[in-house]
Amino acid sequence: MRACREELKKGDEPFDVMASASDAFDVAGYQRLAEAGVTHVLTVPWIFSHGNTSDLALKKDGMRRFADEVVSRLS
Repeated sequence: MRACREELKKGDEPFDVMASASDAFDVAGYQRLAEAGVTHVLTVPWIFSHGNTSDLALKKDGMRRFADEVVSRLS
C-alpha cells in the first residue's frame, strides 16, 4: 500500500489502515499489526473470553478484559 501511494505521489499524505485480524489474541498480536502499519482495528473482544454470546453482561466483561489485558498495554 505504501509503495503504491509513493508511485502516485501521495506518500506524504496521512492515511489510515483498518484491519480485522482473526489471529491477534494478545498484546503481541496487536503490536504485530501496528508494526505492519495498521492504525485501526475492528474487533469483537468478548469472543476471546466468552465466545459468540448475546449476553450483554458477558459482552461488557469481555470488553473490560480486552481493555485490561490488551489496550492498556499497547503504546
